[in-house]
Order: sequence, then C-alpha cells, then structure tokens
Amino acid sequence: MSSSLVAIKAVGDVTVAKITATRLVDDMMIHEAFNAILEYIHDGSERMVIDFDPVQFLSSSALGQLISLSKAMKKNEGSLVICGVNNTIWKAFKMTGLNKKFPRYSTEAHAIANL
Repeated sequence: MSSSLVAIKAVGDVTVAKITATRLVDDMMIHEAFNAILEYIHDGSERMVIDFDPVQFLSSSALGQLISLSKAMKKNEGSLVICGVNNTIWKAFKMTGLNKKFPRYSTEAHAIANL
C-alpha cells in the first residue's frame, strides 16, 4: 500500500518510514499512514525507524496506532525506534508512558546507528 502521508525507503537492512504530514489528527489519515507502514512489517521488516520530523501535532489515535505497529514488530522479533519527535509531541509520549516504550533519537542516522 502506498501513501502520500508516508515516504518509505530502505537504508541497508533498515526500513525508514518518514511521516510527511504535519498533523496526524484525522482518523482516515492516521489509518492510511500507519497501514502503509504495517504492510512493510507484515512483509518481514525486522528493523524500522519511524521519522516524525515534519509532524507538529498528533492525536491519541496516532499514538494508539504506533503501539499497534510496535506489537506487530515484536511479533516479527524486530525493533522499532522513532526519531524527529519534537518536544511538544514528546510531552504526550511522557504523559502516556510511551517514552519508556519507544527509544527516541534526534535524527534518522542516529536512530539507524542505534538499531
């Protein structure tokens, strides 16, 4: 599944999914973006970075979808990390305890290096 909301590429054996939308609030947008990523997990991706660099706001539904992606990745015995999360969004991760579940890196390169 392709999506205009996420750009997916391979960097070596790592799948990098860059969210291209600045706001992930609409349920249809969230579903489209995260299903595109989920397809790569179902196809066997074992190491993945999700880059939130352009995202300025995301809803609790998006956080829920991120948890679902993490569970799917664990079924693959893989690793999922995030990068490019701004401080405002990171506060939501902290308030929900997701900061303990998702390693956060400042850049894509740093995330890949730590997978």
